[in-house]
Order: sequence, then structure tokens, then C-alpha cells
Amino acid sequence: MPAESIVHDALPERLRALHRLWAGRRRPTRADFTFAMLKPWLGHLALFDHGPSGFRFRLCGTELIPRFTREATGLALHALDPAVRAGVEPLLGDARDGMRAACAVAHVDFEARRTEYCDLALPLFGAGDAVSELLFASYAVRQVRPYAVSTPARLHAAVKARTSRAAAEPATHAARS
Repeated sequence: MPAESIVHDALPERLRALHRLWAGRRRPTRADFTFAMLKPWLGHLALFDHGPSGFRFRLCGTELIPRFTREATGLALHALDPAVRAGVEPLLGDARDGMRAACAVAHVDFEARRTEYCDLALPLFGAGDAVSELLFASYAVRQVRPYAVSTPARLHAAVKARTSRAAAEPATHAARS
């Protein structure tokens, strides 16, 4: 099975549709995709370029703020939290270096919840068949763990246990003297 088929089969339907649009062109360029064509995915798209200092967000859709934990338009990828960056940088590198679509699953903690995202990176070609930009799309596929509810309870239990140990230690120390 070709690598492109594996990528396509692993994606949720919204990303499969974007992959089909991209795959329908030989060496797609940014100019191949009009605003109207990309409209169904706009909030979920980012456009990256790559320079000597690494990847940089040229544009970042508003629906990606939870994915990147902040507004990222104009930022260098290395400005993101290392845990967030670790899920994106290898994917972009694979798409750029392999000159083919790449997909991955990432888990991101944002605003007291952990969410699983499916990411797709699509190379866009420039002069001389070199990759000039990367089109990135991401959709939340499920909330993995709503830890906001359990964190206060765990924190309270940990503080209570620590307080109980601290209160018991002076008595134990005094008994040894």
C-alpha cells in the first residue's frame, strides 16, 4: 500500500477531504488553493514557512489556538511550549523532507483539559520542485481526560497527607529524644 494511502486512511473525514484536495494536484503550490477552496477548513489551518531559524507560522487559524495553546500567527515554532512543539516539529520536518503528506496524533493540555488532535502536514512547492511552505491542519478528535474535576480533589488529598506527615514528624522526633 503506498504511503499516501496509509496517511489518507488514518485521517478523520474532514482531514481526508483536505488530503484529497491536495493530492489531486502534482506538486501543489500555494497558488493552487483559493480562499473559497479552503473555506471549509480555514479556522483549522496554519501555513508554515521554513528558514535558517526553523519553522515559522505565517498564518494560524483561530480554531488552532487550543492546539498550540496560544495565538501563533507570526511566531517562530520554537516560541511554543516545548511539549506542544515536540508534537509538531517532527511532523513538519517529515512532510518537508519527504515531500509528501504526513499525519500524526498529538495530546495537548490546555485550559484544564487534555485533548487528542489529529494533525496533517501538506508540503506546498515553489520554484525548482522544492518545498516552500507547509499547509498544516488539525482537528480535535476527542477529549482524553478532563482533569480539571479531579485535580482539586487530588491536590486536596496530597496537601492533607503532607500536613498529616508534617504534624506526625515532630512527635516522632520528640519521642526519640
